[in-house]
Amino acid sequence: MLLLVFIILLMIVFEAWQEHYHLSYLKQFGIIDEDRAKFFELLKGQLRRWMIWSGLLVFLIKFIKKEVSKYELTVNDYLRYFFVITAFVFLNIVLIALVELLLSNYSYTLSNLFQEFLPYFIFRKGLIFSLSYVISFLILFYYYQNAELKLKTEEISTLKGANKRLAEKLEVSTKEPLQVINIKVGNSRKIIPISEIFWIEADDYCVLVHTKEKSFTARNPLKAFEEELDAPFIRVHRRAIVNMSKVKEVNFSAKPMLILENKTTVFISQRKLKTVKGFYNQFRSY
Repeated sequence: MLLLVFIILLMIVFEAWQEHYHLSYLKQFGIIDEDRAKFFELLKGQLRRWMIWSGLLVFLIKFIKKEVSKYELTVNDYLRYFFVITAFVFLNIVLIALVELLLSNYSYTLSNLFQEFLPYFIFRKGLIFSLSYVISFLILFYYYQNAELKLKTEEISTLKGANKRLAEKLEVSTKEPLQVINIKVGNSRKIIPISEIFWIEADDYCVLVHTKEKSFTARNPLKAFEEELDAPFIRVHRRAIVNMSKVKEVNFSAKPMLILENKTTVFISQRKLKTVKGFYNQFRSY
């Protein structure tokens, strides 16, 4: 938009200067008087004519806004735009010729308008107004089209984000509880039912999955099991996750601990003590 304003201002000053140079040349030979060749008088006339041009540009902008949704233009569209711009140029010149006739010392007759002023301004303004409307049309068309594309992109981005959140909620709501875990033992894999696991213990870079009678080594971090396993599995220590359904006794003494059905003792860290108590308040309140 700023580019368009700059171009129009440049055209106004250029035309005023061009006309000033031309009339100054005629003034040297006494063809015209001194006042007609003054630059600021000529600039006022150019501003008046370009104000009429700008007034019609408002209606052209309304036309452009209706067309920006077309991303693939046909030959018919280009022909229609050509006739629209031609109509705007002709109407612009007619209005300028009429205004200049009213401000002149000529009599207000149709003869003077169509035989004197109109041909003169068609010759003087036809080309530059045609170019200015074409440039304005192109700049404004792509400006408003780009603005509409940005708006649609934002709408799509918002919709995409909403759909993503909905999908995440749906995934959580439809997520089935884990039934078994799959552990690699040597060259084979061991399928362990979740219901048989007593507790899971961190062991350096691996974990030990403890059942009633055996323990299996898994090359997964304890955090991965914590994210996969739901209640009644609770992390009670930075090194231990316990199946609370296998707990036989709970001791909340100075050294809180859990005693499992297979008589294994698992200590509870102070940080996880509140979590364990919360579990019992929720599931063992009787």
